[in-house]
Amino acid sequence: ALKFFTGESAVSLISKSQSGVLDASAGEPISGEIARAQKLLDDDKQADCAALVRGLANRWIRAGYHDELLLISSAIDKSRVPDDDASALLLANADVHEVRGDWERARLCLEMVDSDEAPIRAEALFRLGVLAYRRDDANSAKDMYGRALALVGKEEPLRGRILNAVGVLAWSKGQAAEATARYAEAERLALESRDAEGLMRVRSNLGILAADAGDRAKAIDYYGKAITVAEAISDLKTVSSLYSNVGDIYASKGDRAEALRFYGRSMALAEKLAFTWQIAELHRSLAGITEGVERDGHLGKALELFTKLGAESDAFKVREMMGERL
Repeated sequence: ALKFFTGESAVSLISKSQSGVLDASAGEPISGEIARAQKLLDDDKQADCAALVRGLANRWIRAGYHDELLLISSAIDKSRVPDDDASALLLANADVHEVRGDWERARLCLEMVDSDEAPIRAEALFRLGVLAYRRDDANSAKDMYGRALALVGKEEPLRGRILNAVGVLAWSKGQAAEATARYAEAERLALESRDAEGLMRVRSNLGILAADAGDRAKAIDYYGKAITVAEAISDLKTVSSLYSNVGDIYASKGDRAEALRFYGRSMALAEKLAFTWQIAELHRSLAGITEGVERDGHLGKALELFTKLGAESDAFKVREMMGERL
C-alpha cells in the first residue's frame, strides 16, 4: 500500500468536513463561518454577507458545504451588493453546479459574471473553457483559454492554472510534448507564486502524463505530492480524483485488491460531494477490473451518467467497452 498519505481515511475526511473541523491551521470551523453569514443575512447586512462569503466560498466548496453555499448565496440580493462580490458568488455557484454535473446551470452562472476586475472576468472565461472541454468542444475551450490568458498578467497564479488547462487540451489531442511544456510553465508559476492549489493540479496532470508513458513510479510520486496538498487543505473533490488515479495505477499493474481499495476511497468522497463526473469515471474504471453482471452494471451506470452530463467522448468510450463483449 502507498505510504504518502496523512493516514486519513475517506470516512475520516468526510466526518471532519461535516463537523466543520478541517485542520489545525484552519481557524474558525466552517460551521461557525456559516452561522456568521446567516447572522449577517438575518440582520439585513447583505453587502457584509456577500463580502464574507466571497472570501470563504472556496474553502466551503472544497470541504463539501455545497448546499449551505447555494442557500446563502440565493438569499443575497445581488442588486444590493458590489458587482465584483456578486460576480464572485456566481463563480462559486458555478463551481458547485459543475461538481454536481449540472453543467448547463454552471454555464449560465459563468455567463452572468459582469465585473470591472479583469481577474474575475478571466476566471469566468477559464471556467467556461473547462466546461467546453468537458463537452468535447475543443475549439471553444481553446478560444476561452486564449481570451482568459489575455486578461491576466504574465506572473499571476491564475495564468498558471489556465496554462495547466491548455496542457490538458494538448494532452487530449495526443500532443505530449506540448502538454509537457505547458505543464512546466504552469508548475513554475505555481511555485513562484506559492499557489499550492495550482501546484497540486499541475502535478496531478504530470502524474497522468507519466502514467501514459508507462512510468508508474514517477506517476505515483506526482500523485503523492498532489494528494499531500489536497488532504492538507481538505479539498475533497481533488482527493477523490487523485485516489481514482492511484487506483488506475494499481489496476494497470494487475493489483485488483489495491485498485479496489483506492477506487472505494474515491467513490466514498465523490458520492458525498455528488461529484457526478467522477462517479461516472469510477464506474468506467471499475468495469475494467470486474466481470460479468458486475461489469455490465458499472458500464451501464457510467454510460447513464456520462450521457446525462453531455460528455459525448466519454459515453462513446463506454459504448466501445460494451462492444468488447459482443
